[in-house]
Amino acid sequence: MNYYAARESRHPDTGASRGWHYTVMNGGVIRAMGYCAGWPDFDRWVRDGIMPKPVIEKELARCKPHKAKYHTHFHHTQQEAEECYQAYLIDHTYRVETIEVPKCAHCGCVTDQVVYLDLFQVGYFCGDHQSIDFLREHYPKRLTVRTVTGS
Repeated sequence: MNYYAARESRHPDTGASRGWHYTVMNGGVIRAMGYCAGWPDFDRWVRDGIMPKPVIEKELARCKPHKAKYHTHFHHTQQEAEECYQAYLIDHTYRVETIEVPKCAHCGCVTDQVVYLDLFQVGYFCGDHQSIDFLREHYPKRLTVRTVTGS
């Protein structure tokens, strides 16, 4: 299991604080992540065959506009390390998607209600058009019992 957090690094001999990185811990091993992990060694990834070259090239193109933000120096505070990782997430994962708004299959009004019969979706129907009597009268084929066979 992965455990994500800003963690303080301490000097192994003196125990003095070296500063903070945003990190992931798995199996007791802690690694810096995001911008705190430093610039990825893309050449080694290609040389060692870590990923297919087209995947590495796509990753390089995604990272390159933010190259100046990658570092290995420590942050002075936990908050700085957390803000650094937040900036990484915003730069690399933020997106807005357009979704189709569900509409009632009968009248076309916007609805967030889905009618099911057992495991099968009958369709989107608003509160005025989702009673069994209404569906039997107007959409009898959607209420048909279906046979599902395994392979």
